[in-house]
Amino acid sequence: MPSYIGYDPAGVQDQMSKLETAHQAVIDAHNTYKTTAAGFNDVTSGAHFQNLNGQCEDLTGKIISDHTDLHTQYRTDTNKLVQGVEQVAGG
Repeated sequence: MPSYIGYDPAGVQDQMSKLETAHQAVIDAHNTYKTTAAGFNDVTSGAHFQNLNGQCEDLTGKIISDHTDLHTQYRTDTNKLVQGVEQVAGG
C-alpha cells in the first residue's frame, strides 16, 4: 500500500527519467538499424536491397513516430495527473 495520496513526486520524477532514457534508447536503436540496413546500398546493387531499404525506412520511420507519440502521451498524462492532484490538494 502506498504511503502517499495521488502520487509520489520523487517517484514520478524518477519514473519519467527512466522512461525518457528508455525512449531515447528505442529511437537510437531504430536509427542505428536504419543506418546499418542502408549500408547494403554500399555493398550490393540491384532493386532487391533498394526495395528492402525502402521498406526499412518506411517501417522505422513509422515506429519512431508512433513511439514518440506514445512517449508524448505518457509525458502529457503524467503532467495532467500531477497538476490535478496538486489542484485538489491545494498545492
